[in-house]
Amino acid sequence: MLVRIITLYSLVISIVYGQVISQLKSPCPEVFKYEQRSAEQPDRWFGVVTVGTDEDLEGVWLKIVMDRKVDLLGNWFAEAVSKDNIEFSIRNSQYKLEAGPPVLIRFFVKYNVAGVVPTVKKILLNGKTICPIPRSEPTKPVLHITVEKPNTSSETSENYYNQPSHNYNDHSYNQNNEQSYNQNNQQSHNHNRETDVDNDRFPNSQEVSLSSKATTHRPMVTRTTDRPYSTSTQQSQNRPLSNIDNDNDDDDDDFYQGDFPTLITSKRPNSRPTPMPIPRRSAQCGTVLQRPTPLISHGQETTPGQWPWHVALYLNLARVATVTELKYTCGGTLISASHVITAAHCVTKQKSSAPARKEKLVIYLGKHNLENFGSEMQIRQIDEILVHPNFSSTTYYNDIAILKLNSPAEINDYVRPCCLWEGETNIERLVGQRGTVVGWGYNESGELSKNLMQTELPIVSTATCLFSNRNFFSQFMTNENFCVGFRNDTAVCNGDSGGGMVFKRPGTSGENTIWQLRGLVSLGVVKQTQTICDPKQYSIFTDVAKYLSWIKDNIY
Repeated sequence: MLVRIITLYSLVISIVYGQVISQLKSPCPEVFKYEQRSAEQPDRWFGVVTVGTDEDLEGVWLKIVMDRKVDLLGNWFAEAVSKDNIEFSIRNSQYKLEAGPPVLIRFFVKYNVAGVVPTVKKILLNGKTICPIPRSEPTKPVLHITVEKPNTSSETSENYYNQPSHNYNDHSYNQNNEQSYNQNNQQSHNHNRETDVDNDRFPNSQEVSLSSKATTHRPMVTRTTDRPYSTSTQQSQNRPLSNIDNDNDDDDDDFYQGDFPTLITSKRPNSRPTPMPIPRRSAQCGTVLQRPTPLISHGQETTPGQWPWHVALYLNLARVATVTELKYTCGGTLISASHVITAAHCVTKQKSSAPARKEKLVIYLGKHNLENFGSEMQIRQIDEILVHPNFSSTTYYNDIAILKLNSPAEINDYVRPCCLWEGETNIERLVGQRGTVVGWGYNESGELSKNLMQTELPIVSTATCLFSNRNFFSQFMTNENFCVGFRNDTAVCNGDSGGGMVFKRPGTSGENTIWQLRGLVSLGVVKQTQTICDPKQYSIFTDVAKYLSWIKDNIY
């Protein structure tokens, strides 16, 4: 009988807990988010604070104010101290927070499951309230070639990160390994801290990793430790943060505005006398009528039909039905007669994983010149936007989406799909090999090309990428993306967000070459004080091969 009572009590607690935790709302979704919860730990929740600054900060002091007392607040960044177990101070005097991309700091709160679930009331960064955030200070999203280049001028830091890493194995945080957390029964409530950690040992700025030890597969460029506050953390890869959904705001400014300032206004597309293409409904995917020519170091203009799967995504700014006002935003890749694959951040509302209004987006297939509208082009509306369910608008994890066309494309010499990846999916097998990237990007002179450009770029190892710019790449690299580039003025400035990176299928060549899609342009580093990407920096591509099951489930 006692066992039944205990079981029933546990069931009631679990049900009540599940209902309560699902109702937790952040007072500042742009800055702080609650993570999705595991039923295995009903006495705690995890959250992530997004910390950014416009100028470098020497030392970080984070104050987290709860709405009621908690048993414990733990984190992986610095020691947490509290006098009342309501207000917690987390100080890391050795950490330099640089201007640029934000840093994510993960923490957890442990509490009595029989009571009311405590929630975050207020957060301060170095004495300044960042949560609730004033509406006049919106959080800047991290976008392709609009990411500020971090300041990495420290000679000590550069020397440290030019040395080989000790360990690049995946590190996953085991939530069962919490002997240090459970020390709270022995700790004083006057000092909420882990008792098994040396009091005077704080990680210096060279040891603190921006990657996560919390259920993430991201490679780390730092020492490993089981102590929960010794390294700053990024968002969990396996438990992505929820994003802000603002379905009521359909203003054009709420859409991703694209990498380039191209704006075309006309009552109807301008046509030019071009022979109508001959339909080829049975064309093999990944094949082209026009054989690609050898590439030069800084990229080269293409010819119409040379890359028939590359599409242009436009945002229609017009508010009058008789006027067409289009702004080019992103590229994409046709993968079937009815589906285009692109970057998720191209088709979601800003700072959100919510899809943009499909009625405002237009797809042009067979397009070669951004300003000309020839008869070889096909125009399609979007019937459905499928954003990857784990896409994060903060870290751009899982930056991939599928667009279903309102009617199938007519396959011909100018429009045909690219093949999906076949064979080995381990990206390390492709390190050093060059793939082709196309797009309407900037050339070496910083000028925007009107014609579709192409360039060949090599895949580089994760270690090389991290060493090149630790502050940037350690925040965004995962097992589901990869690094690309030369760092010699040839970068995806010649491409654009959502555009594809293709490779020849092994065993094919010449007129029988079959191209298959491996990557999508996702993130790049911008030149200091400028608005275009830095060609001396590597770029991050979403690894399409890691999402084949999800893609096939949604297109077949």
